Amino acid sequence: MTDAELEQAAIANGAPEGGIDRTVDVVLEALGRHVARGAAERLAKELPALAADSLLRKSDGEPDPVDIPAVVAERLGIDETDALNRVQAVFRAIADGVPAETLDHVRPELPEAMARLLSPAGENPVTSRRAGA
Repeated sequence: MTDAELEQAAIANGAPEGGIDRTVDVVLEALGRHVARGAAERLAKELPALAADSLLRKSDGEPDPVDIPAVVAERLGIDETDALNRVQAVFRAIADGVPAETLDHVRPELPEAMARLLSPAGENPVTSRRAGA
């Protein structure tokens, strides 16, 4: 998958075409802050170069459990509903283009609602947070 293909997949999943590169950048940066560095690095290996750089930009050893849609809303200057729609579009694009085994390392670090967005269509994952771990 190329950066352009990821952007087109995000648009196909409902992200607005205008500023799609910035949307993908901000969503992935917020995701990278939220998950542990190892999970971010594993996912980055499956992403195109610019997307991988965005994901790893703010990732460090310890995750920072940010509210991803709230971060996206603030950074893009949009309301939280629009931000959630953009997060969903980017997450779905990633889920459709990345092996399930890779996603299995990222989803357990997300709240249930975010984990579902990072699942291939039709899949309803059980995350460690949902399972009570």
